[in-house]
Amino acid sequence: MSFPHLRILAAAAVCVSPWIVFAQESAITAGTKATPDEIRQWLESGDPRLIAWGAYFAGQEKVNSALAPMLELVDDWQSPANPGDAANEQRDAIAAVLDALIRRNVSVPPESLPAIDDSFPAEAAILASRLPIGDATPLLEAWYAQREGGKQPKLARLAAMMLAKSPPPGFASSVLAETEDHVQITVVDPGTGFGGGVGGSFMVGGGIPHRPGWPFIYRYAIEENRQEAGHPLFIESGGDRITYQRTLEGSPGLSIRSLDDETRQHLLLEMLGGNRTALEWATQQQISLEWEGPANFLVDLRNIVDEEESKLHSTVEEFADRGLLSPDEAARVRPRLSVHVFDARGSKGTSLPDFEYTNLHTSVWLERTPGQETTQKQ
Repeated sequence: MSFPHLRILAAAAVCVSPWIVFAQESAITAGTKATPDEIRQWLESGDPRLIAWGAYFAGQEKVNSALAPMLELVDDWQSPANPGDAANEQRDAIAAVLDALIRRNVSVPPESLPAIDDSFPAEAAILASRLPIGDATPLLEAWYAQREGGKQPKLARLAAMMLAKSPPPGFASSVLAETEDHVQITVVDPGTGFGGGVGGSFMVGGGIPHRPGWPFIYRYAIEENRQEAGHPLFIESGGDRITYQRTLEGSPGLSIRSLDDETRQHLLLEMLGGNRTALEWATQQQISLEWEGPANFLVDLRNIVDEEESKLHSTVEEFADRGLLSPDEAARVRPRLSVHVFDARGSKGTSLPDFEYTNLHTSVWLERTPGQETTQKQ
């Protein structure tokens, strides 16, 4: 069961305590004067509605006796296997508990948060962000490991942003190795060049309905680079600003980007303390190259590739100098360079010549004239 406290006891048919009679027969409202004992009893009842009310009052009042049962509910949470009203009530009950813990600024043990991170990723991330980084790091690394093929790739992004503040061993190496510098080169006729350039939520909307006889159930939304007043800051890292809000309406969950080349470069910037001089390459570039014959084409293309290689090498050197890479990592890790060459000439009497370049981290593709083979050189 999702709530281990929900047990049918034979004795319950014989002896019903007064507080249960009160809870069942009296309408609980936001104006009810609940005592600490009642609040704790509701939280331990196994009844989702009473748990939600207990959490509501525990979030309103400083009832220390309510903390232990709420933490136990989080630790024991299991997402219901079958959909339906009963499952929705259980989710609402634990949502009310998480809301109370967040509002009370309660420190939830990091080993308890994996129980909720799939169903409540925003709440799990907020609670994790309030832990000392030393305590949170194993959990954050586990979330970061879900960046490809995991259930919560957006949670992996938040974990990475937090880890970038105090990078554990191997973290900087993984970000560097998984970041790619994309360069698109368009070969054009003489006099028609366009210059060079740099280019730099999956949640579904809808309100959360209010169930009669229940308190309002609040959820949390984590959003990216929004400037609304009053939205608390979750984290600011590498120029990205992540905020969150407590909401009855809208889209609960993670309305942010997953890790991609641009957001990874922002992580690199954060680890370098904002030093952009060590990150002079862009994740997306477009360059126009005027055709002046095969020999000049090969020289120009090699110069472009060599220049990007030099920029990427400087980034690795800076990370090594700061102690963010081990000597072995510095020798073998580097952002990838992907160069795509497109032939946009009006007159293609001479095809683009083969380009020989050997580097394990660099790939060069030549998009041939229609009818000719596309080649890849590494």
